[in-house]
Amino acid sequence: MIVLDDTVTLVDMESKQAILKATMKDKAQNVLTELGQNALSSGYWNNGLGQMGIYVNEAGLHALAGSKNALAFTRDVTHAYRIKAADADGSLEAIGSAFLANESIDVEVYLNISEVEYDIDNTLYKPSPGMSAQAQTILDDIAKQNFAKGIKNLENGFSSKPAIRANIDRLAFYALIERDDIRAIRLTNYQDSRPLQKASAFGSDILAALTAVNNNTVVGVNNPFIVNMSLGGGLYSSQSSCLSITSINNTVTNLISRGVPVIAATGNDFNKSNIAWPACIPGIIKVSAVKNDSTGTTLSSFANIASQPLFPQGPFLLAPGGGDGTNVRSA
Repeated sequence: MIVLDDTVTLVDMESKQAILKATMKDKAQNVLTELGQNALSSGYWNNGLGQMGIYVNEAGLHALAGSKNALAFTRDVTHAYRIKAADADGSLEAIGSAFLANESIDVEVYLNISEVEYDIDNTLYKPSPGMSAQAQTILDDIAKQNFAKGIKNLENGFSSKPAIRANIDRLAFYALIERDDIRAIRLTNYQDSRPLQKASAFGSDILAALTAVNNNTVVGVNNPFIVNMSLGGGLYSSQSSCLSITSINNTVTNLISRGVPVIAATGNDFNKSNIAWPACIPGIIKVSAVKNDSTGTTLSSFANIASQPLFPQGPFLLAPGGGDGTNVRSA
């Protein structure tokens, strides 16, 4: 994120909006001119209030350090909020690592298709003319964009699933991950090797929080606490396969025995066969999402869910919060 002007006031924002927008556009263009080929056109933004964002390479960082037009710059904190492609499986991180050694990489790009409900890993796809038509519409729009020249060797798999294989460069990658019609991007034949690492990485923090609640309870069920965890790591298809961290499992069991509900989100990975840890832990109430439609029973496309008999301890609860007019994801 680059600071173009740090003198803009609230009064200016209200009374000089048009002038500010034009002025900041000119200032941003001066920075872009300085950066030249050391900046990507994908992911660029300018809020018209004195800040802009853009992807740059190492030479671009040096250019910014010596710039007369950029007052300051830092890592763009808005980046994570602009990404639409799923990354709970570490796929985007793996692609970022691959780009450190390669100018372009082979990937699979999964499209967001309303014509068919599917998860990436476990569904046997049932293609339809509607699915193929919607997928082709997305591809046609992508082909019109400037970054499309960075997409090579494109092959679609519409006969079996709404996905394509292609070789893409950085410009195409950063543009694709911010599109609403892209569900996920993975290295070809990608396998997530991180579930255990991801769960254990913040397991100590979860244990500390659970222990803090547990230490304030008393024997019996008269304890006015609720534990709600809107976080997760790894995906698991059954309670028996769920990552087991004994200290956490025991603390959860003790809290439940003392009348404290323990709730966790199942995750937002578009997966209909697996749920995230710690929701898979025995006894935890597993929350997933339904669409905000007239019935309130239609599963959200992004919400993880799994077969309840495979998770016999701890119910599944479905809450409205996904699709049909909202970007709020409740699971």
